[in-house]
Amino acid sequence: MVGPRATKLTRTPLAHGKDVRIFTARVNPNHRGIDVIRARRAIEAWCERHFGQVLPVSYEKDRDMMLLSDDRARQVEHNTGRVPSGRLPHAFRADFRGGTERALSTVS
Repeated sequence: MVGPRATKLTRTPLAHGKDVRIFTARVNPNHRGIDVIRARRAIEAWCERHFGQVLPVSYEKDRDMMLLSDDRARQVEHNTGRVPSGRLPHAFRADFRGGTERALSTVS
């Protein structure tokens, strides 16, 4: 569910004529168990209701992106991988013996 603060965060760049897109794994055709067509239609209908227009929906980032707002992503310094706050989320401080897949799957 998208809250009022996230909706406001989207309305501001739209009001200034910026290209805003919805970025979500829910429309990735490689995901099993997700009806991506139904998900895309629901997201588009939600955008129409809340923003008065259908925003482009994608599951892929592009090189021209200026900002990504996400509830799971963490900022890292360019070309260093350092986390500006100096702390990684708890799941990443855990035991990494299970490999990258295991570590990433714990952040959900």
